[in-house]
Amino acid sequence: MSCNPYADAGYKNPELWLQKANVVSDIRHIIRSRAITPSRAARMVGIPLPEFRDIIKGHFGDVDLTKLVDCLRRLGHDIEITIKPLPELTKKPGTITIRPHDLPHSA
Repeated sequence: MSCNPYADAGYKNPELWLQKANVVSDIRHIIRSRAITPSRAARMVGIPLPEFRDIIKGHFGDVDLTKLVDCLRRLGHDIEITIKPLPELTKKPGTITIRPHDLPHSA
């Protein structure tokens, strides 16, 4: 077993699925911690309420990662992207890592 349940379940592009899940988890945390209703949050991020509800319930497979990250921005968070080279001997593609800054998760 790996640290990625999507890889363990045999998903295509499991790293992307995990990143999406992490962003959706952050979105859920933000709206809960700020006591924002799903209706208000959907208006804030510019997504129709039925689609937004599906996303926060975990049905985000067809939603682009960029759109999910933009939801964080529209909920009042800065997004920072760092690009760095891999070691020269690396034969595999690079990875994308999204780390929340000062966004504690509730248990």
